[in-house]
Amino acid sequence: MDLFGAKEDAEDEMWASICSLLHTTPVETPTTLEAGQRKTKRTRIYTNKAEVSQLEAEIQSLQELLAQTKRAALSRDDTSMWEQVAGQQRVEKNKALEENEQLRLAVKERQEYIDRLEKLLFKTPRWNALPDLDVSQVSLVLPVEPHLRAAAMHRIADQQYKRLQTVLVQAGALDLCYDMCKGESMTLGNQQLGFLAVNHFTFPVPFVVVAGPFWSVFSGKYLVSAENAQDSWEHVDDKTVYNRYWTYRDSTTCHSNTVHKLYEEVNRSVIVFASVSDAIVVRQPTDVTDEMNGWWQFQPHPDDPEKSFLTIVTHSNISCLLEHKEVDAAPNDVKMALKEIFSARKKRVEDMPPPSYLKYFIERKQRFRKSMEKALQTAMHEYLAAKKSAPHGVTREITA
Repeated sequence: MDLFGAKEDAEDEMWASICSLLHTTPVETPTTLEAGQRKTKRTRIYTNKAEVSQLEAEIQSLQELLAQTKRAALSRDDTSMWEQVAGQQRVEKNKALEENEQLRLAVKERQEYIDRLEKLLFKTPRWNALPDLDVSQVSLVLPVEPHLRAAAMHRIADQQYKRLQTVLVQAGALDLCYDMCKGESMTLGNQQLGFLAVNHFTFPVPFVVVAGPFWSVFSGKYLVSAENAQDSWEHVDDKTVYNRYWTYRDSTTCHSNTVHKLYEEVNRSVIVFASVSDAIVVRQPTDVTDEMNGWWQFQPHPDDPEKSFLTIVTHSNISCLLEHKEVDAAPNDVKMALKEIFSARKKRVEDMPPPSYLKYFIERKQRFRKSMEKALQTAMHEYLAAKKSAPHGVTREITA
């Protein structure tokens, strides 16, 4: 007999016992009689027979209901296994869909992070991009028309002037208070190789006394042209000048076209120059071009108004020199040569033979330097003589 059958038999016996109790006659308990009294049998009439029948009917009904409930439970148990399996599968499916959505969102988030990281890594650093501006922003070409040429010169020079603070910060030349010089390689726009030169000088005269003679040289005075060379000067106004230089030596044509402009302020003077392309100049692919941008800042000494500071920062394009077909030099050799030339040294530049690919431009810069020394010496002597304390032989060697 199985477990369910045994349980049913036990329940049937229970209901049968209950029914037998309903039909049992109550036991009569005799009362205590006095001595000599005759015992009399007591007769009880049971008047709840209808109630007993009703209870039996209810018990029978409950038995039938219990049997039906059991059968229904057994039937439900047979199908609940499939329902449970289906429900479990449904839960697993929903869980898998939820996990899949979480993974999809995680992959999307990581892909967005990778995209942002790639943009950050491959973005051109600002300190590399700032030294040279995009041609679309500021055209470096001078047109042929006179009125357009003048406007282009002012636009190019003004843009150079706006970059002054950025250039000083990047070169480590902001607010210098001691004489120094340095030269190092740098990266120009379009990933071109460049050279940075920084010089800082202290003079025993006010900055206006120093700025005047230097500008006179930048504007075309005191300069002696070399053999087989041409210097052309266009004076737009008293503070804006364009210089077009050309020379032909050793079967090589060299060009240098620069715009110079002076900015005079209350507490400083600034001279900027920028290399440009001139629509008037006819250039051949074999010609050599000198590309250099410079910033000269004249400021008063913070502790002594009778002294002044001069800070010079120049950017030279080495890639343009190396592109020439006659140049057979490694970039490091060019950088070392420029470092010797543009940085102030105890050894004079005249005693250092410049490389062949630089000598034409270096010789011209040496003439510039001599003219600047002469003009500065004259201005300082005149100023100190006016104060009746003119020292002799006061001179400063300047690297342009």
